[in-house]
Amino acid sequence: MTLLCNNKLMECPKCQFPDFAPAAVCPRCGFRGNPAAIEELSRVEWLLTEMEKWPGLGFIRGVPRLLRGHYLSRRQGAQTVLDLRAPLLTPSEERNAWPDLLRHELLFQAIEEWRTAGYLKTGFLPHSYSLMMELRAGLEGRRRPDAPPGDRERLETLDFFLGAIQQLVQRGDFTSLDAERKVTAPLLAEIAELKTRLTALPPPASPAPAPARVIPEPEPAPVEQPPAPPSPVPRQPIMERLWRSILSERTLHALLFLGIFLLFAAAVSFVIWGWKDFSAPVRIAIPSSFTVLFFALGWYVRTKTLLSRSGIALSAIAALFIPIDCYTIYANYGSPPDGWPEF
Repeated sequence: MTLLCNNKLMECPKCQFPDFAPAAVCPRCGFRGNPAAIEELSRVEWLLTEMEKWPGLGFIRGVPRLLRGHYLSRRQGAQTVLDLRAPLLTPSEERNAWPDLLRHELLFQAIEEWRTAGYLKTGFLPHSYSLMMELRAGLEGRRRPDAPPGDRERLETLDFFLGAIQQLVQRGDFTSLDAERKVTAPLLAEIAELKTRLTALPPPASPAPAPARVIPEPEPAPVEQPPAPPSPVPRQPIMERLWRSILSERTLHALLFLGIFLLFAAAVSFVIWGWKDFSAPVRIAIPSSFTVLFFALGWYVRTKTLLSRSGIALSAIAALFIPIDCYTIYANYGSPPDGWPEF
């Protein structure tokens, strides 16, 4: 176990991701907790591991039961503070949880294969990985279902894969559009084949009459129909791929930061050269209205959409306008208390 103090790297206590900083969010499972409790848990787990080595080194004959129980209790308390002890699921919840767990495990197995093949940068889906860890903890000690999944379950799993791929696209995790196509095309082809197989109706059975004392002739074996070829995967039009690239979050971030620079430069230019033709209230109202507008836009984008970084960028624009607002008030009305009657 990697154990480093302060804000240096260590293992995530939830998913064991090696490059985890106690004061940050785990990029793989999204875990975040009290840094002091994380350090406490790491130290206790390290000490419990060392205790197991003491009898073999000849220090003591066996670990004292009270000492071991004390540190096991401390570990349990730290895990409770960090919300790492998931309750076991009831039998009714277990029936619904097994398919979800199997889908998540298959997803992250596939993600690891895509990342190894060079199609993905990280393959991180924190919410899905955290849910998989919680399902594993809730089903710990339970027997896995033995029945293999059928065509319908496989189709649901592939639809789940496509939803995860859309999340990876939104995070800009694919190395290229060609890599995204190589990952998606086999899934779409298998989905088309499964849908064809599930919608095909079996031929109606016609039972042959069995007259008395007459041996019926054997019926010819039914001829198996070859499966229908999978429908070709439609190639995305170039304009659709262009718009997807333009509207990706990484491109929008670049445009937002460019907009921050241009708006700030425009505000400074207005304050220095462009306000000679306006009255004092108008000079103050123009940058102040932009400050309020961008604070409102930042709050809306951050709380109502998935583009949290874009909302932070809009709020940063508003924060940059605050010094300009203060300077505008000072330049037109002076400093208080002399400027308040005129204001």
